Amino acid sequence: DPQGLSCVWSNGSTGPTTVLDSAGIYSVICTDSNGCTASDTIELLAVTPYIAGLDADTTVCSGTTLTICAPAGPVSYTWSNGDTSNCATFSNSGIYSLLTQDSLGCMYHDTIEVIHENAPLSAFVLDTSNCPIIRFTDQSTGFPSAWSWDFGDGATDTTQNPAHTYASNGTYTVLATASNFCGIDSATTTITIACLVGRPAPMDAALLVYPNPGNGLFHLASELNISGETTLKAWDINGRLVREQQIRSLGTPFASVLDLRGETPGIYLIRLHTEQGSWFAKVRLLE
Repeated sequence: DPQGLSCVWSNGSTGPTTVLDSAGIYSVICTDSNGCTASDTIELLAVTPYIAGLDADTTVCSGTTLTICAPAGPVSYTWSNGDTSNCATFSNSGIYSLLTQDSLGCMYHDTIEVIHENAPLSAFVLDTSNCPIIRFTDQSTGFPSAWSWDFGDGATDTTQNPAHTYASNGTYTVLATASNFCGIDSATTTITIACLVGRPAPMDAALLVYPNPGNGLFHLASELNISGETTLKAWDINGRLVREQQIRSLGTPFASVLDLRGETPGIYLIRLHTEQGSWFAKVRLLE
């Protein structure tokens, strides 16, 4: 502070220095002890802060490479994985950070978490202690978000841990399907219901399916004496119901045809459901 120097700023402050906290053009007039004056102006610009603006934490399927881009603007980018452009590529799960610097030297920081998720592996256990009410508990891994159950007697469910009441003694194949946005998987088990008094189990008779493997037309035959309402269903390996047909012409011996032409080659589970019980078979559809 030179002796005898007085200054007046346009923001109202006095003295050789001042504090400016908003954008604008400011002036100062200073007078020394001899009465000499000098003036000057300065323009203060307000810089809009740059926001790194990374996306929200992201979940992708395992094996997927994810590219994340920050908005353009800074003159330098430094990602924690070593990338130095505004875009970075990640193939593993983790928390990644970005440090940017603009032309004025201002620095900004942001982070993002990348999570790789697997397709589920379907698994379940069942509790038969309260037969004929059977409780099913999902034990699938891979964080499934949807479930589909076929209890083998024509009934289905889409809850995670269902309970089902069987109306007849017999042996049933339960098909459980678990899925998430990364994939789908199915598991099966066979359950025998024998706790219902006065309700006979289905006859122990073979269901013949031929030709198997086949090109689409599968013939079903049996010596069963089938009567009443009869349904034939087929599911693909992912648990998707691809065929359902009512069989109206019944007799002994039993005969019918399942047409899978037009479906994707692979393994299919078929079920013949009658008032006497249900019979299952696997068929392979050739290319």
